[in-house]
Amino acid sequence: MVTGAGGMTGSELVRQAQQKGWECDAFTRSELDVTARDAVHSAVEISDPDIVFNAAAFTAVDAAESA
Repeated sequence: MVTGAGGMTGSELVRQAQQKGWECDAFTRSELDVTARDAVHSAVEISDPDIVFNAAAFTAVDAAESA
């Protein structure tokens, strides 16, 4: 399972997994809000992954520093 699958790191993780023939449930920001605990819990329950790669990130560095 990969969160942040729409970003650079996440999309590369998904590409590599697919290239190796691994089953990979991939979630973009619009598909899974990683700040919504219940949504993440449901996604993990449904996917039942062996591994979770959290590649979700907040990329607005200036905004992150002022938050």
